[in-house]
Amino acid sequence: MGPVPSPISGEVVEINDAVKSNPSLANDDPYGAGWIAKIKPSNPAEISSLLKGTEAAEKLGAIAKEKGISCS
Repeated sequence: MGPVPSPISGEVVEINDAVKSNPSLANDDPYGAGWIAKIKPSNPAEISSLLKGTEAAEKLGAIAKEKGISCS
């Protein structure tokens, strides 16, 4: 497997086969059965730099608007 785009560095240690066979799980239950992969971080300090909550939602909303994507 080649590189996987990720905001943190690390190693993919598990892939959710259920999502491979039913991709809608990622949208329907992203915090439950729809997880995509588990990553073992090589630098756990990077986790603190991830956007969270309102800040993450605002950033994602701006990107969606810039690309003309509507989530209604």
